[in-house]
Amino acid sequence: MLRAEDGLTIVEFHGDIDLAVETRVRSRLDAALARQAPVFVVDLRQVTFLDSTGLRLLFRARQRALSVGVSYAVVCAAPSVLRVLRIHDALDLLRPAPTLDGALALVGRRRSRS
Repeated sequence: MLRAEDGLTIVEFHGDIDLAVETRVRSRLDAALARQAPVFVVDLRQVTFLDSTGLRLLFRARQRALSVGVSYAVVCAAPSVLRVLRIHDALDLLRPAPTLDGALALVGRRRSRS
């Protein structure tokens, strides 16, 4: 799912992110980045499996976002996904937070409450 709110673009993923869905995931990330919101959030809370293909897509999206001045945040609480990030020494680079508000705080943003 892709949604925009208050200067944020949030792309949510569910299930597995692996070689079998690489093209679809890349397309969704690219579509989200094309919106050029000041903050780009990848929400992995519903992801159950992430392989090296998925990790590469996250790195690529981060690089593309930062190269055009867009803040990049990752929301992730799933132990299986966090384990992959830890094994690949990606926790410091991607800085996942367990909640959307936590991820936004890491990039110096807050959601406005209506």
